[in-house]
Amino acid sequence: MHEIDSGFRLDGRLIPWGTTMASAAADAGIAFADDGRVAYTRLRARCPRAYGFDTLAAEMGGFGGDRPVTSLAYELALPGDGSMDAARWIDPIRHACGVPERDETEEIAAGDAYASSRVRRYAHWQAGEASIGISIYGAPRSGPEGRSAGTLWLSWPHAKAAIPYLPPWRSACAALAVSARGARDLRAFTVQMKPSAMHLGSGRNAAHNRACELALTAPDVLDTPLGIATRLKPDQFAFWRNPDQKLACLSTRFDSRIWDEGSAVEVTHQVTRPAKGGGMAGLHLGRLSIYDFFGSRAIAEAADALAQMTGVTVKRVEDYDC
Repeated sequence: MHEIDSGFRLDGRLIPWGTTMASAAADAGIAFADDGRVAYTRLRARCPRAYGFDTLAAEMGGFGGDRPVTSLAYELALPGDGSMDAARWIDPIRHACGVPERDETEEIAAGDAYASSRVRRYAHWQAGEASIGISIYGAPRSGPEGRSAGTLWLSWPHAKAAIPYLPPWRSACAALAVSARGARDLRAFTVQMKPSAMHLGSGRNAAHNRACELALTAPDVLDTPLGIATRLKPDQFAFWRNPDQKLACLSTRFDSRIWDEGSAVEVTHQVTRPAKGGGMAGLHLGRLSIYDFFGSRAIAEAADALAQMTGVTVKRVEDYDC
């Protein structure tokens, strides 16, 4: 179990943490059509046994082909005797890793029709930088490979996975700060839902952790330069230009998304009509999203204004808040 700190196992092979999704897929013999996007991706691999347990399959998770695998989910095979005793799986991990940091039990009544969709025992351990979790279901679940008793989870911290991607992201932020010195034609829009910073947590390392999350999972979203942020109120967003650099940018006080003026860019104008919920309105450009209440005049006006910019296509998408 202690090797978990250095990598993960697929079909008996130890693959080091930091291996990209594309490389891990090739190593596992999985066909992977990587479209080059940074987007959360899952890949299911053959894996009949892992960490001393019979398993049905392993599912890798990461943020695109050139991003590292950051999570694994191993489907635990239901034993031949049909036993769902959680100790069968938890005790070996406890022996290797000690007392779990979390150990939770949910009582599930006999005959519960939804027992298989629930978790009756969950435990979690930290194993160096990686972490281990195990979920035992309320009843067996059926899947493509057979019947499963639960899932063994492994995860590797985003702060480690992001290390190779932080320098180019920070360089892009620095370049945007320089571009902001030549900002022109800033047009601000006021919303009722104050924009918040993506991935902004709390604590001493909040800024670093945010940078890691953005660099790894949303590298097109950059820190808004101070010169732009100070021109916006907490309930505003704006778009602006640097004509000399032929650059355009959509910004909140925290997050910005740039594009080359005249290049093909698609903005989604989301209109979610009230149903069970109250509805909402939104603008989405790459990974940057700005939201407001349904019927937002600011969102509609910004969508119309963006549609007037050369190369920008605004796609209106309507649905219901169900």
